Amino acid sequence: MSEGKPADGGAVERILGGWRYFGHPIRPGAAEIAAVERRLAEIERPRTLALGATPELVDLAIGRNARRVVLIDWNEDAAEAMRRLASRDWSGVERIVSDWREPRKELEGGFDAAIGDGTFTFMRFPEDWRLLFGILARYIVPGGLIATRELFLPPEPFDFPSRVDAALERYEAEAPEAEPERRFILFRNMLAELRMGSVLAATDGGGRVDSAARAAWHERLGKDLAHRYPDGDPAMAVDAVFGERSKARPMEAISTITTGEAEKLIGELGFRMESNDPIGSAPAPGALRLMVARRV
Repeated sequence: MSEGKPADGGAVERILGGWRYFGHPIRPGAAEIAAVERRLAEIERPRTLALGATPELVDLAIGRNARRVVLIDWNEDAAEAMRRLASRDWSGVERIVSDWREPRKELEGGFDAAIGDGTFTFMRFPEDWRLLFGILARYIVPGGLIATRELFLPPEPFDFPSRVDAALERYEAEAPEAEPERRFILFRNMLAELRMGSVLAATDGGGRVDSAARAAWHERLGKDLAHRYPDGDPAMAVDAVFGERSKARPMEAISTITTGEAEKLIGELGFRMESNDPIGSAPAPGALRLMVARRV
């Protein structure tokens, strides 16, 4: 069931058409899903709040036989598109079209766990982090947890041009031996790595992402990749990830901070940082992490 206006069928189809070109690490992979599943397995039939319509995570909550699954997403069209991409039946999922930062009294004390992908990456730090953790402290019962995959500043200096060269070289080395379907997956994963890397490349000293700098990287990468891969699915993927359609969402609110900054703030807001383990090496070692915070 869904609370909010009906989805726009045309918009849903456009989202579905573009989403096939987005791969890992923009979309969570098997390692990330398994890591979240291990945390949910600690709670018997967890009442689960999904922050955003990541289909792999909503499917996971359903698969864990959750007593209740509530999905909050600001975009009904995106939520409907993700439902169609899912592998499980979402008919029992309560869908709320809303901003996570708007508290809802009816959800207070109603959850054992909250899960998400990039939930806090798209929040201003520290103001929106403080606001959302305060709201979640009212939703999640003591002993419950939050498990989200987030993008942090990597522990080592980030040399984006070198990472771009390495990603291209890796793809060019692997693609000739791959079957067509596998080659397409390799290509879209490379694009996803570069798109996520552009966030780190455009991060200023205060942890805020400079939208103009990020847009400049998109334009540069889009032109270079379109010249290198001018035909077929690769060309369409480059356009979807770095072309005009990729500019639809403003990025001023993205924050990429250090793990220490996150742990300090979370400890002030009714949670304890239980773990913040790195997952994979893209877009840089130590950048993507599964952040798990326990409600105290």
